[in-house]
Amino acid sequence: MNEKKITGVRVYILTVDSETNTVLKTEEEDPNTGHRTELAPSFQAVPPKAVPAPRPPVPPGTPPRAVPAPRPSKKAAEDEKADKGGPPKV
Repeated sequence: MNEKKITGVRVYILTVDSETNTVLKTEEEDPNTGHRTELAPSFQAVPPKAVPAPRPPVPPGTPPRAVPAPRPSKKAAEDEKADKGGPPKV
């Protein structure tokens, strides 16, 4: 019979107090040998999830605001009017 070595698998055994629902002991078991190692009390098998930054309260379905185009200066508006190619104003 061929034996296969299991790799990349972690097995954790938690001893839990059923009344208080607290973890009393955490062990890691090697699936190949069955050997158990007790882990530190502060060990967390699943790291806590990152909390996303709060979003501003915008109702769902609201389109994003459009950025208004820059307004031309009065000087540019006057130059544009003068450059129409019509007869000079007297």
